[in-house]
Amino acid sequence: MSLIKGWCPGALRPMQTGDGLLVRLRVSCGILSFARARQIAALARKFGNGRLGLSARSNLQMRGVSEANFPPLIEELRALGLVDGSAESEAVRNVIASPLAGLSGLVDIRPIVQALEQNLESNEAFWRLPGKFGWAVDDGGPLPPGDVTVDVRFEAVRTASGVRFGLALAGADGVWFGLHSAAEIPALADKIAGLFVAARAQDLKIRRMKHLVMARGIAKLSEQLAPCLPRVALPAPDLAHLVNVQNNFVGAAIPFGVFDADALELLANTAEKYCATDLRLTPWRCLLATGVREADKLAGALAERFVMEASDGRLSIAACPGAPDCSSGETAAAKDALALAPLLKGKSGLILHVSGCSKGCAHPAKAPFTLVGRAGKYDLIVNGDAKSGPVLSGLTPQELTKVLGPRTDAIRSRTQLAAL
Repeated sequence: MSLIKGWCPGALRPMQTGDGLLVRLRVSCGILSFARARQIAALARKFGNGRLGLSARSNLQMRGVSEANFPPLIEELRALGLVDGSAESEAVRNVIASPLAGLSGLVDIRPIVQALEQNLESNEAFWRLPGKFGWAVDDGGPLPPGDVTVDVRFEAVRTASGVRFGLALAGADGVWFGLHSAAEIPALADKIAGLFVAARAQDLKIRRMKHLVMARGIAKLSEQLAPCLPRVALPAPDLAHLVNVQNNFVGAAIPFGVFDADALELLANTAEKYCATDLRLTPWRCLLATGVREADKLAGALAERFVMEASDGRLSIAACPGAPDCSSGETAAAKDALALAPLLKGKSGLILHVSGCSKGCAHPAKAPFTLVGRAGKYDLIVNGDAKSGPVLSGLTPQELTKVLGPRTDAIRSRTQLAAL
């Protein structure tokens, strides 16, 4: 077993946290059958502390696994086909798919995602990519993963010649590097990876695709990949939209991305009872039950264990577990975030990020308000990320409601959020 501490653990390389080992499962296309969900829940109870997480890259995480339980857990996961052939291939198999792949959108992207994953797993040249290097395949449907931080995107768009995929690179805002057929994507991914690995070998400061774009320039990359076209990007869905009952799915949101094995089992059993098709993991800390025939009944049955109301203030907060579950946490971030949730009832969009330390793992981007834990207290940052300068420091958890209340009361619209 090789332990790492950092942003991107896996199953074969778990991360040591405050409550034991965190074992991350990369589920292809984010699709879980009901039987597979029940199996994962059982393993979480048997080998861990029964707690699970859903990451911002649609990965399931088992928490509280002891070092003694780790080897037998991996054997059972391997028997279920839930681990990769090696830790090296696992580290780079970071592919996000549109959550409703195969059910909506312009094209069924599941074969494309699986081919890309197979390349990442079998081609050792890919293994030299950084562990954080990520890919997204967007089917052009109603739930585009446009807000997920990745390095390379393939975005489906309808053209006169049929469905094609615009190639978007992090750091090259507003452009596609050509439009490509589905059949061209594996070879194109090979080429992109080759360019990146070669550039990184010459300059270690190139850690992600945005650094390569900055170093080489859009014009040069266009010569190497394809002529640039204006990019038409779709906005990511509002989490409040996901938990409303839809025609083809019911969304069950997970407060701050942490839930337990019993909740996953309940979701699987109840969704199956109401004739759903399967479960889908999303990058928005929400699980979808697809193809539900009696959506209102399913939503009502899940209300005690999941967030099922669009007005729930927890939907507007991103929070890490914090102390004691995370060894880096300097405050009990999740507990403190829960106490602040009533302030955000009825708001829309992400408004508050509560981080137990300055790493800001739960939400690396900017937020209207960010609280960063330091030695049991919080710094308040306005319209910045966890590494930005604070406007107030040394706030106790008891002072947070008083400080944030007037600020959040003033927010009534997305326009006001943008003006902060």
